[in-house]
Amino acid sequence: MLCEVDAKGTNSLDSANGAKTQGMIRNVNKWVAAGVPIDGIGSQVHITGGQGSAAQGALQALASANVAEVAITELDIAQAPTSDYVAVSLFIGVEAII
Repeated sequence: MLCEVDAKGTNSLDSANGAKTQGMIRNVNKWVAAGVPIDGIGSQVHITGGQGSAAQGALQALASANVAEVAITELDIAQAPTSDYVAVSLFIGVEAII
């Protein structure tokens, strides 16, 4: 399996309509259309408390790209309430263990 992995930079995947998220979707779709065999998108998720729902939205947007799967390759949420872990874990289909 070949995955395009988004490493957190200065513009992390922060929302479904964020420039980096939408740019990643456009680029992956362009590369797949050009014959590059990309099976999935992996994203590091480094957020602070209160951003769990926005991260969930960004991951759901990535899932709209022409790939078979989206993976969280790293996850940390600084100063997070339980609801942030729940929001992100709901996307990946696991129960949050708090």
